[in-house]
Amino acid sequence: MKALLLTASVAAALTGAPDKDQPARKQADFTVTERTFKSLQTAQEALSKKEFARAQQTLDRLAQRRSLTEHERCLILQTQAVLQVERTDYRGAIKTLREALRRGALPSDTLLSMRFNLGQLLLADEQLEAARTELVRWDREAPKPSGAALYTVAAVHARLERFGEALGYINRALAAERRPRESWLQLKLACLVKLDRPSRALPVMLELVELRPQDGGRWRQLSALYSQAGKHALAVATLELAFARGLLERPPDVRLLAENLAAVGVPDKAAQVLKRALVGDRMPRDVDTLMLQARCHLAARDRSAARPVLRGAGRLSSDGRSELELARLEARTRNWGASVKAASRALEKGGLPKPGQAHLMLGIARHRLGRDQEALSAFRSAARFSDASRAAKGWLRFLDR
Repeated sequence: MKALLLTASVAAALTGAPDKDQPARKQADFTVTERTFKSLQTAQEALSKKEFARAQQTLDRLAQRRSLTEHERCLILQTQAVLQVERTDYRGAIKTLREALRRGALPSDTLLSMRFNLGQLLLADEQLEAARTELVRWDREAPKPSGAALYTVAAVHARLERFGEALGYINRALAAERRPRESWLQLKLACLVKLDRPSRALPVMLELVELRPQDGGRWRQLSALYSQAGKHALAVATLELAFARGLLERPPDVRLLAENLAAVGVPDKAAQVLKRALVGDRMPRDVDTLMLQARCHLAARDRSAARPVLRGAGRLSSDGRSELELARLEARTRNWGASVKAASRALEKGGLPKPGQAHLMLGIARHRLGRDQEALSAFRSAARFSDASRAAKGWLRFLDR
């Protein structure tokens, strides 16, 4: 927490400038004796040189004088608060500022700055409700708050999860500045997301993407917002564009793009994305990646491309899931001998969530090859599993006839 505003307001008070907002008070109310002025000036110089012990001694001696006016005591308190902030004694500074505000013997603009400083200190000390109270009161009295100050008020409300109020303050902050800061846009975006307003969040997210077009994370956020707003085609297009620019390097991002492309009806593009990522080492050549690629090829009816991918997955896999998928593919192309081999490997490896399906596929392939006795054995095994029992019993009745 910086002491800049506090120090500036003390310096302004030492000049004895008239307070335009308080015409009822006489100028004499804010006069300072030469002796007090010199002591305060000495304390200020010690503060600027980081000589905190000397500054404290000067203030202690000054505070012991009995002839001080209320205005002079407030100036001492104000300078004391600056010293406490410099020493990161925020709680001490909070107490001191509250006492100065209670006395109130300072020009109104100085008191207003002091109240804002108090709110900042309370925020730094994690006293969020108290900080909100002071900053809201400051906002009601401030004639023309700056964007930076309004951002602080918005941040306090966001910390308290009062996102609707935070949004109001951050909108005012953005309106007060010609070129808003990036962090302000991020806070507005966070509020809109928390309030579940994806359509209103989209223009903000687009601004953030324009500010940092090489940030892949922002493209992911933009895609997610398009999805939440029901604009699924734009969500996928956003990810596809980021991928083409080389901004989606993480395996989860590539997988997300492929899954989204398949979901919107272009599985051939999804398969190509995975293929490019595997060639460029942006995806691990593991079972899950290869199985996803194979499913995309199959959805695109490109069986010839799916076959070697499934074989590769089978070589890497410790269970029989990819082998069973290969057995189904071979059956679709009436390659019954290859289907028998793949189904047999699937059962040999095991680890199948629905083993009855592998026995059923093995039985069908054997029957197509005219090996009905072996097919009967496979169908009897399939009938023991709930996932294939009904179909297996149907085949058994057919072969019995």
